[in-house]
Amino acid sequence: ATQAGGIVACNYGIIKDSYNLGDIKTTLDAGGIAYKNFYGIIENCYNNGSISGGGRSGGIASVNSGEIKNCYNTGDIIISGKSTASPYLAGGICAAEGEVAGESISGVTSKINIENCFNIGIVKTISGESGKIGEYLGGIVGNFYNGTIQKCYNTGNFDTVDTSNCVGGIVGYVGGSSASNLYVYDCYNTGYWLKSEEKFGGIVGELSARSKAELYRCYSTGKSDYGCFSSYDTDVTTYGCYVLDTSCNKTSTIGT
Repeated sequence: ATQAGGIVACNYGIIKDSYNLGDIKTTLDAGGIAYKNFYGIIENCYNNGSISGGGRSGGIASVNSGEIKNCYNTGDIIISGKSTASPYLAGGICAAEGEVAGESISGVTSKINIENCFNIGIVKTISGESGKIGEYLGGIVGNFYNGTIQKCYNTGNFDTVDTSNCVGGIVGYVGGSSASNLYVYDCYNTGYWLKSEEKFGGIVGELSARSKAELYRCYSTGKSDYGCFSSYDTDVTTYGCYVLDTSCNKTSTIGT
């Protein structure tokens, strides 16, 4: 299959109190509950199966344009690298926000909210293509665009073919075709990147030049030489955020 979800392929409404125990493998998109959450709601769901997509893999959804609440993933999240999609994306809860993936409706504003979710599965790549296309891996979301992540955590580790990636404990990469805004509240990460401490962001891997991020009361115990972000030169606000025993209150608007 090219695209598949453990419960449905595309969700346009509400999925509640559902689970997937089976392994899923596709050539492009794979999600534990749905391949695509299209302006819908996924609530009180979990995935225990291994999720392997050729280009985008998520524990709950591959592509999310709506709300995911009270969900968790325990299965391994794998990018097999069999797709020509660029870039490869993987997240413990979802691989990408819909607008990043080109899955949006013109004139419709999506309410992206991921709340009370956690991942304990390993997020990894197994393809030798990583240096060619680039990979965004996150404990909760691989590539985020606009919206909120709150009261979520990741304990899964990350494993990649090489170190030419964006990897973050909560979000791998923040950015899209235009200005991006990420808000993260009360989240934490205890996983770490097996390949590189130097490039690993305890909370966020990297922000694009047009991105804005605000982090409140977040922490990471994952091994990282960079702190909350592995790379950023944009508008960043953090308050009460820590990596190990080092504060990362680097802020333009809020003091420590």
